Amino acid sequence: MKQLFYTLLICLGIVIPATAQQNKNKVPSEIVQNFTEKYPDVKPGKWESITYNRWQVSFRQDNKRKLARFNQSGEWMEEEYTISAKDLPPAVQTAIDRQHTGDVLKNAAKINSALHNIYYKLTFQEKKKIITNLYTPSGELFTILM
Repeated sequence: MKQLFYTLLICLGIVIPATAQQNKNKVPSEIVQNFTEKYPDVKPGKWESITYNRWQVSFRQDNKRKLARFNQSGEWMEEEYTISAKDLPPAVQTAIDRQHTGDVLKNAAKINSALHNIYYKLTFQEKKKIITNLYTPSGELFTILM
């Protein structure tokens, strides 16, 4: 009888966490619905929970690999995709030439945001450090507080 009891406890110990993990990874239906409304001709890729209240999905649109982020309520928050340095606005190019002389631009992304409109996320290699800065289209540095 004791052996049966312990076997049952072990089985429950395996099944319950697995079920909880499945529920945690289930994308809320509001998010999927809002994605479909915002991007009607796009097939979503992999959904990922990036924080306790934010979801991200990858997809292809206009020959670009993009990421879209939604909050837990299903509201669209932002869309991000990689761009080349030549596609940066002139004011941003001027700002990085002034502020990052000698640094190597490793990555540039354009972000369309519900809260901040358009901004650019730029990652630089500065000697042995990696630096990521956010710029407005007018070339101003800014910070997003989470």
